[in-house]
Amino acid sequence: MEFSEHDGGIMDSGEHDDGNFEDVSTVAGDNVPSESLYAVNGDSYASRAAHRTLSEQELRILSKGLKFFPTPTNVNKTELITDIKQWGRRMRLREYFGNDDNSNTELDDDITYKKPSSWTPSPGRDLALDCYLNGVERAILQHTPYNMLRSNITRLEREAIKSLIRDSGIVIFQADKGEAVVVQNKRDYLAEAYKQLNSTDENGNKVYKHVATDPTSDFVIRVKELYKRPTPSM
Repeated sequence: MEFSEHDGGIMDSGEHDDGNFEDVSTVAGDNVPSESLYAVNGDSYASRAAHRTLSEQELRILSKGLKFFPTPTNVNKTELITDIKQWGRRMRLREYFGNDDNSNTELDDDITYKKPSSWTPSPGRDLALDCYLNGVERAILQHTPYNMLRSNITRLEREAIKSLIRDSGIVIFQADKGEAVVVQNKRDYLAEAYKQLNSTDENGNKVYKHVATDPTSDFVIRVKELYKRPTPSM
């Protein structure tokens, strides 16, 4: 079974003979100190030393939050046109179906496995919509600067982003509570993950069990069967 962790690579996890998941020391090595946390929130951050000291520029870029988007160095015209076309398709679909109720009251047995439709209503149904979509596309393509965009970060901050991306020894994630961005050594991040995977309930039974196959398809069948059962009368 595989468990993936964001921003720090992939961990392949198998069970030992005792039923426990793989020990973190075999994944991350022993050369990373255990005290490992930075919590960044605005201009303030606190905590224990990570395996390296974050630079001023790295802390500054992290303080902007994980939802911050740096200005791209250039605009990909092909992607821009694709995005405009997809938006236009959604608008045409909304006009085409209008207020019609297309929701199916019966659960389709194959709905989970259907390929999403790529059909787009043809122009000409609504001239006002056609004019609007053409005007928006023309305005965006004519007035978008494709080079020399004004950046919302400094050159050093852009280099700091690259430095953080290249550092395979850390994991960056949002704190469970508040707006803080947490930077943690991968070793300790994995240790906590395996601690959770190997945890037991009040009766001493393991909370998580290693499975050899993906049970999702079985769950889908069970849910459909429950859905089709008649509702008991009150």
